[in-house]
Amino acid sequence: MAVVSCLAVVDLATYGTVAHGRAALATLLVLICAAPAYVYLASGDHRVPLLPMIGCVYAAYFAVPQLLPFAVAPRFLGVPSGDMAEALWLSVLGVSTMMAAYYLVPAKATRSLVWPIPHPGPPAGLARAGTAVLLVGLAAEWTRLDAALPSSLTGDAQLFPCLALAGLATLVQLQLSGLMSRRAALSLWLVAVPAQFALDATSGFLYGAFRDAFVLGAVYVMYRRKVPWGGVMVACLLGFILLGAKGQYRSEIWTPNSQLSVPARAQIYTGLAAENAARLLNGRADYQTAQTITGRLNLTQLLAQTIALTPRYVPYWLGSTYDDLLTKLVPRAIWPDKPTESLGQRFGHVYGVLDPGDLRTSVNLPQMVELYINFGVIGIIFGMALLGVAYRLLSDSFGDARGNAWAVTVSVVLTGGALAIDSNFSLVAGGVLYDAVVLFLIGRLAFFPVSTTRSLRPVTAVGGSARARRLTARDGPPRSRG
Repeated sequence: MAVVSCLAVVDLATYGTVAHGRAALATLLVLICAAPAYVYLASGDHRVPLLPMIGCVYAAYFAVPQLLPFAVAPRFLGVPSGDMAEALWLSVLGVSTMMAAYYLVPAKATRSLVWPIPHPGPPAGLARAGTAVLLVGLAAEWTRLDAALPSSLTGDAQLFPCLALAGLATLVQLQLSGLMSRRAALSLWLVAVPAQFALDATSGFLYGAFRDAFVLGAVYVMYRRKVPWGGVMVACLLGFILLGAKGQYRSEIWTPNSQLSVPARAQIYTGLAAENAARLLNGRADYQTAQTITGRLNLTQLLAQTIALTPRYVPYWLGSTYDDLLTKLVPRAIWPDKPTESLGQRFGHVYGVLDPGDLRTSVNLPQMVELYINFGVIGIIFGMALLGVAYRLLSDSFGDARGNAWAVTVSVVLTGGALAIDSNFSLVAGGVLYDAVVLFLIGRLAFFPVSTTRSLRPVTAVGGSARARRLTARDGPPRSRG
């Protein structure tokens, strides 16, 4: 709360009288977005913290940029101030509606939806399976980035990060439960975790790296029942450094004849990030870079642009952006001629975000913006309410996952996929469904062959003694009573 207040004061001091109370609306939106996190930690809820994380993402995209002293992005300079104010109000309305719908779903309505995920066995077998899945996932992702895959497999190969992330989440649970040796824990945090982040970053898309951070953060919160503020600050700093270098990095590796290996990509990105970090540490932070990053995060400006043009100049899309939802269920390896989604190009050109001659760049279509261009204000009200219900169903599908490491892994990985609110709904829903299928297969092949009725109990969550931890590490986790 103190940080939000400081940002609002800076905003007011920089701009004087803010038209239409922009700082007040943005501050209100931050408080609304932060409310689920407070409720989650105060209530002792042991489900996956889906809504708290969704709230953090909405705050980062729709609220916080309004409180920072940076100018409007050049492509949005022509947006009337009244439309900017309406975009903020609609953001507040949409997020509030989503959260109200989430909490209003009766618990009885979701009780029968809990997935019966078996317990994956004792810690030794769990560690072996998690390590195997992690190594296979890292190797597959390395191969995907290092080799030119056929176009029919490029989209389906995006599933590989899910493998490594599932193994990583499982091993982190063992470490947080006190069931991992010091040497193994050092290898996990100094080798495996950096390797996963590095592979995701060198792809040129930082969403994977942010998803990794959210998944590991969710596991920590579920086991420790507190927010790792130190880790959050480090993640924000690294995110700023990597985002500042992303544009130049892409320009160097995304060339028609570029076939750089993974080590070469990592060397280029590390050098650019180091230069950006040096400027930051020397007090020479690039204002233009900070403004560019803020402009990329500021989805309120994009929503305001669509409000200014729809339906006055651009008719409502009437649900056409959801046409690809069914085709997302079929892998391209099975349907090689499946139509390629070009929504990012169409949206960018129709609303003037892209230059007319730019036929390569794809502009993300955020879900709240997608609802507006399809159905207007009514679309935001009812669409965000449906999203809130969907989030509640996803969250309750795993119930109280304590004691079942694989249930926690499945819940946090699928939740991480649902956090991409800056992408259109069919893309996100298709990704979550793909991940669910992959996780089901991983569970059957790697974890459940050694399944027993035993469960992994987070030691720190239940307050076990040192002797209990020793017995647990030696004999395996206690038997589940449920």
